[in-house]
Amino acid sequence: MNLASSPPSSTTNLKNLTSSDEPEKLEELRRTEQARSQMHKNINKVCREWEGTTLKTNKDVRVALIRISVVLGKDGGALAMMIPFFQMFAGGPLGTGQQWFSWIHMDDLMNVIYEALTKPSYQGVINGTAPNPVRLGEMCQQLGSVLGRPSWLPVPDFALKALVTEKQNS
Repeated sequence: MNLASSPPSSTTNLKNLTSSDEPEKLEELRRTEQARSQMHKNINKVCREWEGTTLKTNKDVRVALIRISVVLGKDGGALAMMIPFFQMFAGGPLGTGQQWFSWIHMDDLMNVIYEALTKPSYQGVINGTAPNPVRLGEMCQQLGSVLGRPSWLPVPDFALKALVTEKQNS
């Protein structure tokens, strides 16, 4: 399956299904991230194409596309991968810490999704993110402060990959 052609094709199929006499709401969640690497640029391009195809759907169908940033919550998400490092007094940002970190709390995301599903005024592309991104280093300093742990050690790639692999296998 070709990633670049699959999303628009899938969305076209959804469009065809909703082209009846009584169209129903069509909501679609889309997660996009801002990144410098070519891989992320390609993903962003595919997401924009998918969004563009979706927004061209039947005019009688309300479309709400939610772009979701990194989700933070007490019971999982990105925090679940970060907290163990801080608990071992080895917390810190990935790399330099100067990267922008866009995030949203799980409760806020649930509210955005609920509003998008229930309020007709929610349509088009909706950013599911906190209004002010922070530098990753600043976010790690705050996390360390909340946990009573230092935030001084940048997390090397190999350690992050090992933790992600362990989480996926458990």
